[in-house]
Amino acid sequence: MKTHPDAHRTARLLLVTVILLGGAWLRFSHLDWDSLLQLHPDERAILFVAETIATPADPLDVLRPRLSPLNPLRDEQGAPRLYPYGHLPLYAHAAAGWMLGGEGEVAFNRLTLTGRALSALVSTLTLAAMALLARRLFGGAAELVAPALGAVAVLSLQQAHFGVVDTWLTLFSTLAVWLLARYADTGQPRDSLLAGVCIGLAVGSKASGALLIAPLLAAYFNHRRGRDLALSLAGAGLAFALTNPYALLDPAPFVQAVGTQAAMASGALDWPFTRQYIGTLPVIYHVEQQARWALGLPLTLAAYGGLVWASIRAVQTRRRALIVALVWAWAMLLVVGTQAVKFPRYMLPVLPTLIVLGGGLLAAPGRAWLRAALTALVLVPTALYALAFVRMYAQPHPWLAASRWTYANLQPGTVLIAEAHDDVLPLDLVGADGVWLRARLYDVRRVDPFAEPDDEAKLDALLADLAAADAIILASNRAYSTVARLDTRYPLTAEVYHALFDGELGYTLETTFERYPSLFGVTLYDDPYRRAGLPFPAEPPPPALNLGFADESLTVYDHPRVLVFRNDARLTAEEMRAAVLGGASR
Repeated sequence: MKTHPDAHRTARLLLVTVILLGGAWLRFSHLDWDSLLQLHPDERAILFVAETIATPADPLDVLRPRLSPLNPLRDEQGAPRLYPYGHLPLYAHAAAGWMLGGEGEVAFNRLTLTGRALSALVSTLTLAAMALLARRLFGGAAELVAPALGAVAVLSLQQAHFGVVDTWLTLFSTLAVWLLARYADTGQPRDSLLAGVCIGLAVGSKASGALLIAPLLAAYFNHRRGRDLALSLAGAGLAFALTNPYALLDPAPFVQAVGTQAAMASGALDWPFTRQYIGTLPVIYHVEQQARWALGLPLTLAAYGGLVWASIRAVQTRRRALIVALVWAWAMLLVVGTQAVKFPRYMLPVLPTLIVLGGGLLAAPGRAWLRAALTALVLVPTALYALAFVRMYAQPHPWLAASRWTYANLQPGTVLIAEAHDDVLPLDLVGADGVWLRARLYDVRRVDPFAEPDDEAKLDALLADLAAADAIILASNRAYSTVARLDTRYPLTAEVYHALFDGELGYTLETTFERYPSLFGVTLYDDPYRRAGLPFPAEPPPPALNLGFADESLTVYDHPRVLVFRNDARLTAEEMRAAVLGGASR
C-alpha cells in the first residue's frame, strides 16, 4: 500500500518543525549568559549606538545626516562615529527596544536581551532556509538531515547568544543562495528579484555580504538574461538603500568604517587582538578550528566531505543549482578563508551551505539503514557537544566569579595588575547589601604586553609594576598566548610570561575561574598554553578532554579562563630582571 505524497509532505513538515523548535530551544536558552553585564565588546558597541537611535523631532532631519538621530554613523553631536556594521540589525534592535520601554539600567538590560533574542530568532530561521536549500539541491532525506545538523552546530549556537550582526548576515546569505539555486533551475525572474533583495539585506547587515555577487553571477551565467541580472541588482540596491539610508546620505563615515574593517581583515592594520593569527595557515586554520571547537570533528568531516563530493557531482552532472551553491562555498573559502585575520565567525555565513552539502552526502547512499547510520555518526556526537556547550551557560561567567572572589578575599587598596586590551577585573558589581562594589577600591595598574618596542625600557617599567603589586589578575589568554608565542617580536615580554608561569617571579597561582562545556561528567577544555610554550596551570581533573588551542574569540566573550597570581616571594624588580634575562639567555 502506497502512502499518499501529501502525507509524506505533511510528515516532513512536522519533522522540520520539530527540528526548528529544538534549534530554537538551544538558541534561546540562557540569553543572560553573562548576567547581563554586557561582556561582549562588539555587542556593547552596538548597544551604545542602539540606545541613541530615536525618531527625529523634525521629520526633515531624516534627510540631514548630521542632525538625524536615526543616523548610526554619527554621534549625538554630529561627529563621525566608527560604526562598521549595517543599519538593518541595528534598526530592528532599536525598534524592539522602543517597544519594550523602560529607563536607565532596566532599559539597557532589556535592549541587551532584545538584541540576543533577535539573533537567536534569525539563527533559528536560518535552519528553515537550510531545509529549503537542501530540498532544492538534493530532496529526500537531506531536507531533514541538513537543518538537524545546523540546529546543533556549536558556532551557530554561540553566535545566536550574542546581539551582533553575523547571524543576520548568515540568514540573508542562505536565503540568497537558495533563491539563486532555484533561479538557476527554473529561470523564473521572480526568484532573481527576490535573490537580489536578500543580497541587499545581507550587505545591509554586514558589508562582507557583497561576496554574494559570486553565486549571483554563477546563476546568471546559466541563463544569460540581462533583464534578470538587472532585476537582481535593482532588488539588491533598493533593499540596501531602504535599510541603510545613511550609507548613501552620509557616505564618508560609512566608507571609512567599512574600509577600516577591511584593512583589519587583510592585515593592513596591526591590532593587538589580531596578532594571534600571525603565522597561521590560510583556510587550514579555519577548518582546524571548526574541527576542534566551532563544529566538532564529525560535522566538519561531513561538511567538507560534502563539499568535495558535491564538487565532483557538479562536474559530472553540470547541475545548475548545485554549481551556484558550490560557487558560494568555494568563494568564501578562497576569499574569507585566506584573509590575514581569521575570526571563526567570519565563516559563519557559509556554514549553512557547507552543512547542507554534508547533509546531501549523508543522505546519498541508497540503503535507508546506511543513511541512518551515517547520519547518526555525525548527528549524535554533535548534538551531545551542543548540549555540553549550552549547559556551560548555566554556570557563572568566569569574570563575574573572579570579581566576587576578589571583593571577598582581597582588601581595599590591594595593588592589582591588569592587562591592557582586555576587560579589567574585578568588574563593578552590586553587592549582597545592594551597595556597589567598584574596581576603584583597588590600586589597579594596567600594563600593556603588546606595547612596542619590546625593549629594556618596557621591561623595566613592567617589572617595577610587578614588584609593587600584590596580585595579578589575567582576565583571559588574549595577551600571554600571543605574546609568548611571538617571541621574536616580543623577546623580553615573552620571557616575563615564561618566568611568571614557571614561578620564577615569586608569584604563585592562587586560583582560577573557568567554565567549560561538560556533559555526563566529562569536561572539554581548550589549551592556549602549549602552543605558546607555557605550562598548563591547573588542568581540569579527569575525566576531561584537552581539545587543543581554541581561537581566542571563541572563548574570551563567554568562557574565558581567569588566572589569579599572588605575589608571595616579594622579589625586587632587579631580582625579577635577573630571572627574566637568565631565561632569555638560555
